[in-house]
Amino acid sequence: MYHVLSHSLEPRAAELMNFSQKIRLRYRSFKIHLEELGGFWKTSKYFFEKHILRKKQLRLTVKGNDVPIYLRNFTSDIDIFAQIFINKEYENGIKTLPVPKIILDCGANIGLAALYFNYRYPYTLIYCFEPEHSNYKLLRQNVGAYSNIKTYEHAIWTDTEKLYLNLNNPNDSFTVSDKNNDDVVRINAVSLNDFLLENQIDKIDLLKLDIEGAELPLFSKNLDWIHKVDVIIVEIHERINPGSTQYINDLLTPYFAISYTGEYVKYTRKTLN
Repeated sequence: MYHVLSHSLEPRAAELMNFSQKIRLRYRSFKIHLEELGGFWKTSKYFFEKHILRKKQLRLTVKGNDVPIYLRNFTSDIDIFAQIFINKEYENGIKTLPVPKIILDCGANIGLAALYFNYRYPYTLIYCFEPEHSNYKLLRQNVGAYSNIKTYEHAIWTDTEKLYLNLNNPNDSFTVSDKNNDDVVRINAVSLNDFLLENQIDKIDLLKLDIEGAELPLFSKNLDWIHKVDVIIVEIHERINPGSTQYINDLLTPYFAISYTGEYVKYTRKTLN
């Protein structure tokens, strides 16, 4: 009888241990968020709406800024927010930069990186490109209060043309392609060369690229724009295009020094060092 009772308690004990571990992780996460969200009440509200009420859309502010940021709960928005504002994965990449005049945010998603750059450089002109419509709508909502942030519902590509957006999960992951397959939507794409020419931009101080594998085609042709860029921060999606890292490194290292900021690769023009 003792053995039967003992075995019956084992799953319950495991559940209690898992629950205790979750509580410890949540408490640790709460403490980390405290400083960045600007205090106990704002952080408590965010965690209560996220974990208890389980709201589909979350509204929060960060320390030093009262303009709300909107996130979709249960999507990658939550992880991206933590990556940028809590873990500060861009910080090492930008903290030593001269104050930029122009930033291009390619693969802007819902605007979190653009907001992070804007809080640090409020007078910098920031151009955001995001081709996925639901992301773009929330991007507009998040950055609409800032006249220095311009948004475009476009993909960045080698040429200005129509492309296809392959949707795996509309809120979380997609890839841009010039091939028409199942489960795709038609989108507009613009080349960096054409955009710079149309907007009379002679220099990009910071080019941020998080374009879900399209970085390899982007670096494959029509590369006049490279000579106008001082710093590139890019997430290279090696799992999508194996060999991308080596190819991009070989292309850029004659002109740029390589370093890292979080999961991103940073290429800094050697004349800046």
